[in-house]
Amino acid sequence: MRDRIFKVIQIILVVGILIMIPICIYESYKTWLAYKEFNNPSVVEKETYFNELPSYEEDESKWPKDTLFIEQKREEYETNDLRLIVPRIKCDEYVVNGTQMENLKTGPGLYECSQMPGEGNRNVSIAAHRSGYSHYANLFKNIHTIGEGDLLYLTDEQVVYVYKYKETVIVEPSDLSVLYLQGYSCLTLTSCHPLGENKQRIIVRSDLQRVIPYEKDMEFPKEES
Repeated sequence: MRDRIFKVIQIILVVGILIMIPICIYESYKTWLAYKEFNNPSVVEKETYFNELPSYEEDESKWPKDTLFIEQKREEYETNDLRLIVPRIKCDEYVVNGTQMENLKTGPGLYECSQMPGEGNRNVSIAAHRSGYSHYANLFKNIHTIGEGDLLYLTDEQVVYVYKYKETVIVEPSDLSVLYLQGYSCLTLTSCHPLGENKQRIIVRSDLQRVIPYEKDMEFPKEES
């Protein structure tokens, strides 16, 4: 009787090990993908591309519409000057200065070629990671769920820029046009696509609805009431 019980236990252990082997392999693969994604910026193109871009003052009439440039006001940006709130994906984070690998390990990053928020023809562009095993590696994990009617917010804690979802597109990392001026004031969020990989970029765009005064304990609803 004891031998039979021992054999049954042995069989259960062997079966358990056989089941666990592919699970462990799969989890190791996911970990490798997450590590690879986390160590590759979720930006549209490599950081070095943004070096030595032409700088323009605040006169929007002189801003180029089909290429990247640096707004002089953007050059003055410091980490935490802006706060990004996206209720749909439970994102409420201060925006760091830049989109290099080290920047995105501490928060969503403001592109060097981004304009600062405001009315007019501006494209506030922000990147963040989408998969991994830390808080900042998952900021935009559910970016694909942002959709019709959703509100997004930027605030400098003086005013709040209220944006409304407009579109989601998938592009190649080399497609810089998503960072160009779009002809209206918008917020552009970028991250890697598909989830867990770094082959393409998912772009979520929203357009500015209004600018309202900031209040310390104000609420940020997901949708218009």
